[in-house]
Amino acid sequence: LGLIGFQKIEARIKALTSLLRQGLDTVLESLPHAVFEIETPALNHQYLGILVLKFTEVPKGKDKDKEEESGKLLSELLYDTLYEEYKIGVSTKKGNRMRLSPHIYNTEKHIDRVVRAIKTVLTQVLK
Repeated sequence: LGLIGFQKIEARIKALTSLLRQGLDTVLESLPHAVFEIETPALNHQYLGILVLKFTEVPKGKDKDKEEESGKLLSELLYDTLYEEYKIGVSTKKGNRMRLSPHIYNTEKHIDRVVRAIKTVLTQVLK
């Protein structure tokens, strides 16, 4: 940390978090209706490296034979799919929320990959 400096670390994390927010905003615009909102404040001085998404609906089960998925929260469904299919780790929270936490070691490509994966999964779920 001494070599890089806290200010550079903070600036990098904020830049990645801002890029993630922009990407998630484009995901929301591409969906047929809003299924999540970004709870983390948008003002630069009110956040660092965490974005919390609050999902506004529970997906309906596509296959009645798969009852275990029919009652799954959207955050849980997205969490499972991101990890199992894309090897992307995020955190879920109570109340149908998800936490994404970019850090200094992440790249812009990582952020783009997460955004694309979230868009793909939510588009499939909302069909």
